[in-house]
Amino acid sequence: MHIDTVRMNRRTLNLRLLIISGLAALLCGGAIVILHSFQIAKTAQAMLVLAEREEKESSWLKAAEYLDLYLRLVPNDRLAHVRLATDYSKGAETSEQKVRAIELHYSALGFCPTGEEFTLQVQLTELLLETGRYFEARSQAQQLATLHPESPVTNRLLALATFRQFQQGALASEDLKQLGLLKIVEKGHSLNPEDISLAIALATLYRQYPRLVGIERPETPEEDYIRLADETLERLVRNKPGSPQVHLTRFRYRTQFKLDGAQADLEEAFRLAPNDIVIMRTVSFAALETARQRKQSGETKTAIPHYARAKSILQRI
Repeated sequence: MHIDTVRMNRRTLNLRLLIISGLAALLCGGAIVILHSFQIAKTAQAMLVLAEREEKESSWLKAAEYLDLYLRLVPNDRLAHVRLATDYSKGAETSEQKVRAIELHYSALGFCPTGEEFTLQVQLTELLLETGRYFEARSQAQQLATLHPESPVTNRLLALATFRQFQQGALASEDLKQLGLLKIVEKGHSLNPEDISLAIALATLYRQYPRLVGIERPETPEEDYIRLADETLERLVRNKPGSPQVHLTRFRYRTQFKLDGAQADLEEAFRLAPNDIVIMRTVSFAALETARQRKQSGETKTAIPHYARAKSILQRI
């Protein structure tokens, strides 16, 4: 009987030890989980702090890198997905980076909180236009225009996306009257009278696509199309007389169609932005072309100052 009592006591002790060990393991496990969660939260917060620091320095790609690390720890943070897409797109310069920015925007739209879709979708459409993905750009722009029919931004995007698809020949099978391209571009231009790309698009339609203009504006005589094109560029200059890019744009337009005043526009652009690389190159190349023409016509002496000017400007680049 004494032996049975001893055995029973041992069993009791073993059971207590098992219970105590189990509780200790459970507590330790819980503590490890809590500690791990704390460490994740602390690391995630550190990533956000670093991202904010890089944003203040306009180091957009570095900020996006930290946000990406943060989202690996907190994958359901909706605003962080939007922030990542926005930051990355601001820093994207190469074609590969812009493609990645598009992917991030598509992904962010799936997480986007209600009310944030507009800005994100506008950014996405701009990226699609920049990368030549006009079909997708037009699709996004149409969605935006349906929801915001009088928005200058959405009408600009819709006009440019449709115009560029048309230029590519992607809309060749469309009924021109139903397409309404001229109407779309005219509306976009009227809501964005200082936009260079829209002014060029509208002038191009008037000058180079008389059949389309005739279908959409049968009441307008064909001899007026060129006048309407030229007036579009004139309005652009009147709206932004201090913009060197506007004067450079009209210089290119006048040069393309052999119109008077092209050189005056180039000189004004150069006066307004004497250190702009694109304008400097354009002025120097124009000077070289003038010198070449003078030399070919036998006016060698008058060509020399133009050569000298081109050389002087190119040495500054």
